[in-house]
Amino acid sequence: MLWHMSKFDFIFLPLLGLIAGAAFAAQPDTRTFEIKVSFEGAQDWSNPPQWYKASSTQSFVVRTELYSSGKRYAANLLDVDMQQRMKIKAEFQRQRALATLRAEGIDTAAGDLQQRISERMDQEISECQQDMNCMARVSMKYAAPMSAAMAPDNSALFEGEPRYAYYQPFEGCQSFVKGSISISAKGETNRSKLRKKEKVYPFALEMKGVESTSVEQKDRPLCSYFLIVLDEHAQKMYVENVFLPDVRGSAHRLEFGEQSHDDNASVPMAAPIQPWVNANLRDAAPLQGNMAERLPLPLPLDGNATILGNFEGHGNAKMSWSFD
Repeated sequence: MLWHMSKFDFIFLPLLGLIAGAAFAAQPDTRTFEIKVSFEGAQDWSNPPQWYKASSTQSFVVRTELYSSGKRYAANLLDVDMQQRMKIKAEFQRQRALATLRAEGIDTAAGDLQQRISERMDQEISECQQDMNCMARVSMKYAAPMSAAMAPDNSALFEGEPRYAYYQPFEGCQSFVKGSISISAKGETNRSKLRKKEKVYPFALEMKGVESTSVEQKDRPLCSYFLIVLDEHAQKMYVENVFLPDVRGSAHRLEFGEQSHDDNASVPMAAPIQPWVNANLRDAAPLQGNMAERLPLPLPLDGNATILGNFEGHGNAKMSWSFD
């Protein structure tokens, strides 16, 4: 639920200012991106004679630092046109790989570049002396440069007046994350598919949780989930995806006359929150702002999409953010 960035996009996060002629020197800059989200909603479910009334309150705070080398580019790495965005990212990655080759002393302007890469790779593999781990590392090292040597030159995408700053993760970034969710529901349920012919039982659900560190967060700093492009002319920002924290906690359930309790349950975020946040910050958003909107709740608050029936409800969502 909370891997809110595509894996394809994430491989481009550690991007450096490597495109010749596309940027000019400026001072490095570190900015803090902060977002606060709150939500209060109520929902009715019915599948006669079953029913329940549910409510939820949710809040999230995410704050993390991002770093810009100070260079400005003519191309927006998060262009709103997805096809154009992928072309720009591919060219950026190509230039990054070529810069790696130049650092290895390989002439990237040579007509036989692919052959030179292959020869260098073979040389380093031979020096591994049949160490399989070493050979694998060498192969990985030259995979991207070889792809870059074969890719078309689209550096023209970065020609023009520099106006975009790329803010990326960096080692040692300072971050803060907090999430809190409570969900309650009361009603009646039964066991049979022949709903109206079987006894109904009282149903109750209480779920409460706070932010917990997911496996991904343990392996990577929070800032690694973010990439922001700042348009300095328009003073607008493009946020690739907003990461909101996973929340775990307790779930107490009364159903069919039996009670159950789980102290390590996933407490779900209301379904419309994440799309709403991303939609409003993804393309040319102000550097700071506030907004509120009433959102529909067509999916169950407790995340149990296996039950049939009719779901009706709304929630009031609020969001504030800043990038400074």
